[in-house]
Amino acid sequence: VPTRALLLLETLQRVAPSGAHLILADFDALPDALPGQNAPVVQSKAGGKSVFHSDYLVPIGSADIFHPTDFGSLREVYAQVSGRSATVVSHAEFCIRYADYGKTRCLNGYNPLLEDYMNMTMLLSHWDPPKAHKKRPPP
Repeated sequence: VPTRALLLLETLQRVAPSGAHLILADFDALPDALPGQNAPVVQSKAGGKSVFHSDYLVPIGSADIFHPTDFGSLREVYAQVSGRSATVVSHAEFCIRYADYGKTRCLNGYNPLLEDYMNMTMLLSHWDPPKAHKKRPPP
């Protein structure tokens, strides 16, 4: 887990020791990543187009470097820092449970809320669904 993520969790524990409702969302995998576990994407722009680099050793400031989040490790660190458990769910699972995804379905049946962002994951701590919300079966 990156040091900034650890610092965030430690800060939240310090300012809200009794526990705040926490939702963290990020990408758990990235297309065009370098080889390796949790490897980054190194990308720059040239002529308005994305250029993917085969190495992270590029001149400083010449490219953006994006790392995916390891949510399994993040959940473990959250538990160690806070003493509380957390749940990790996919973006689609989150939307099925909490969103009114019937309103996001296209005429052709495609539902971007459920079918896009397949590489998005969320960490939820102690968050119960709203009482008025009725679960709907997935499409």
